[in-house]
Amino acid sequence: MEGDPRGYADKPMVGVGVVIMRPTGQQEPNVEFCLTQRGHEPAKGKWSFPGGRLRLGETLLQCAAREAMEETALDIAGTSQVQPMPFTAVDSIHKDQEGKIVYHYTIVEVAAVLPRGCVAMAGSDADDVTWKTFAQMQMMKEEMAEQEAHLKVAQNALDCVLKLNPQIFQI
Repeated sequence: MEGDPRGYADKPMVGVGVVIMRPTGQQEPNVEFCLTQRGHEPAKGKWSFPGGRLRLGETLLQCAAREAMEETALDIAGTSQVQPMPFTAVDSIHKDQEGKIVYHYTIVEVAAVLPRGCVAMAGSDADDVTWKTFAQMQMMKEEMAEQEAHLKVAQNALDCVLKLNPQIFQI
């Protein structure tokens, strides 16, 4: 946080989270989610969806594609089985021990579905990358950043995608 120009900002920042899903090829569970281990604050070392700050002049979908590529080497713009789509927004507010706001992000979440077997590799800002089912994410209470919020976002993304294409994860 010290030396981080984002810390103790005087206004909220816009972030984009990318909920990348792929079929497992199994009956149940039939979907897994891409998680990155954060390489920087906030929540350094914790698992979360890929994402980052929206740049000036960049659209939400451009930001989602850039962040997915930078953190996971996954091309959501060219290989998503559904058009990547914003589906919800969440607040992420981090306070220090004195109650002062260190980080305040409003994060627009974007859903993407990639083909089964696609391979993710950790890139900039990510120390590691993995694929987890919803049930596996439920078991990561200590390892995930804001686990409850991530689980709600994951379920919301899945529901939105299934409304568009109920068969998308079927084998």
